[in-house]
Amino acid sequence: MLSELDELRQRVRMLEQERIQVQTLLEDAAKGASLEKYGRGISLYVDINTGIIEEANPNALEFLGYDLKDLVGMPITHLEIPDPDSVPKSYLESAIDIQVFHCRYRHAQGHELPVLVQRWRIPKDNKRVYHYSLIDESLSAQVWRELNRREDSDHQFREKLKVLNEVNGELGKTSSFDALCRRTVELGLAKLGFDRLSLWFLDRANKMMEGSFGVDESGIIRDERGLHWSFENTFIERFLTGDWEPVVTSEGAPLYDDQSKVLGYGWHISAPLLDGETLIGYLGADNYLHKQALRSYQPELLRLYGVTVGHLCARQREQETIRKLSNAIQRSTSMVLIVDKNRRIEFANESFCHISGYALDEVLGHDLGLFFPPLFVQNLWQKALQGQDWHGELSQRKKSGDPYEVLLSISGIHNHHADDPIAENVIIVQEDISALKQAQQNELELKLEHERVQMLETFVTDIGHEFKTPLSIINTGSYLLNILFRDNERAQQYCQQISDQVFDLNQMLDEILEVVRLERNPQFHLELIPLERPVKEVIQALDSYFSQKSIGCKTIWEDYPLVQVDTEQFGRAFREILHNAIQYTPDGGHIQIRVKRDGNWISTRVEDTGVGIPAEEIPHIFRHFYRVDKARTLRGTGLGLPIAQAIIEAHKGEIRVESVVGQGSCFEIRLPSVAEG
Repeated sequence: MLSELDELRQRVRMLEQERIQVQTLLEDAAKGASLEKYGRGISLYVDINTGIIEEANPNALEFLGYDLKDLVGMPITHLEIPDPDSVPKSYLESAIDIQVFHCRYRHAQGHELPVLVQRWRIPKDNKRVYHYSLIDESLSAQVWRELNRREDSDHQFREKLKVLNEVNGELGKTSSFDALCRRTVELGLAKLGFDRLSLWFLDRANKMMEGSFGVDESGIIRDERGLHWSFENTFIERFLTGDWEPVVTSEGAPLYDDQSKVLGYGWHISAPLLDGETLIGYLGADNYLHKQALRSYQPELLRLYGVTVGHLCARQREQETIRKLSNAIQRSTSMVLIVDKNRRIEFANESFCHISGYALDEVLGHDLGLFFPPLFVQNLWQKALQGQDWHGELSQRKKSGDPYEVLLSISGIHNHHADDPIAENVIIVQEDISALKQAQQNELELKLEHERVQMLETFVTDIGHEFKTPLSIINTGSYLLNILFRDNERAQQYCQQISDQVFDLNQMLDEILEVVRLERNPQFHLELIPLERPVKEVIQALDSYFSQKSIGCKTIWEDYPLVQVDTEQFGRAFREILHNAIQYTPDGGHIQIRVKRDGNWISTRVEDTGVGIPAEEIPHIFRHFYRVDKARTLRGTGLGLPIAQAIIEAHKGEIRVESVVGQGSCFEIRLPSVAEG
């Protein structure tokens, strides 16, 4: 860098060149040259009719010593002191009338400043105004101001660096990434003196910029986390190449709102956010709110701020990622252990403690061999340290001694910044598959049982049909013997016994075959019929049984509903229920049949005055071959009720049973009601 003296000499040379330019101004103007190039950036806009100052740029404020609010609205005549020896000269350039003259301008502190004025009419805001461009002709004053400005700027920069160190300490105390981003903007405004700030980050794909927090056009910090834009063909691409010098756009740069609309014009600085040598985003600053002139130290201050904030943001992101990962592992249903190279457990998640039954303090710091079979640890430990992963199933034991099955994975965790090939840690992930193993075992047993049942059904069906032939022969033989020995009473009794037994065997075979058919492949032909029809047919078919035992039968029709049933099969089920009631009702008893509609159900109740069923027997009465009459004093196979239940359930119905020993039983057949129209 140049020394202070060299910089001063250079500035003096520049001002001398400017003086020469001013002297040749009139000559150049006479030749038609543009006067705008001589304007040193000190500009005023004045209403042509009133002479009121409407706008002044920051250089004009600095030159004249006024604040913007004091200068705007002031008549130009309060500043301008005409030079009687200077006659305004007019020039016509590009159809614009330009006047050039010398005069003095009154400084806010009272002293006068010699200036060369260029004044021309220009269109602005749908009207024409005077544009005053002032050139300071006081070289010594400019040099003095420049030296003071530099000294003041250097002092301010040193002070800002002290503040920046304090700001870094405050930012380091933030607890989250979002809080850090918001605090970055707050402290940049409050302590580093920036007018407006915005903080943007590269997305994970390095394709877009994503917002965080910034300052709106009212000076209020706003949430910009939902905003994003493509950085193609922008200064971000320069940052990505490793050129990390701040991008500075001086006066006249467009300043935008969060919708990319131009708010106004001024200076803008963009400084990279760096994590080491990696670009992660950028900090933007401008002077939209207070229109302050750009100070020489501000680009460097923003660059240093970006380096610090970039590092802190990267660390905060890493910490949040670690926290999220830790929470995910801690709450995972998988059991997770992290073990050091000496086999000491450093981490165990909640699932491991919950499933194994060990408390956390019983696990941390203890040897892995306490929780795994010794032979298993010996065989796999060294392999895991050397980077050989292992996956498989293992039988484990809980603290209580109960066994459980796990699906287990073991992997080494290496320090990628070290050359040691041995893993620093080993991670063990276990899934409790006890329920899965039990389900697989149950599935296997169910499959075997299904196969066994199928074999048994096939056997029963085949045997049943095979028995039919000899039983038919026996029955025919009994019939012929009965004719042959019609005069022999004792022979007649034997023949009758043979016929009765053959009948019972045939009935049993029929019922067994029916059970097999219903369980294997039930086929029903449903039709919409009046329930009255099958009920009356069954009652009529069993009339002889009622007569033999002098049992009275009464039917109460509270409704005459239609039902969707297989007529033959429903009749079979109802006959089994009614026959069962007759069988267990003593002579002279009574049976009542009641048909009614019960909500969405059609109810057919068969109530008897029989012996009743003990409460503990009711859950078993629909089992195959189960009989309440253990002494088998009554004829029957124990298959009637199971057949009835299978048929009714195939109709999406149910059978309910109520019974009191010594008083009787009630069997209720419930079928879904159907729309009648």
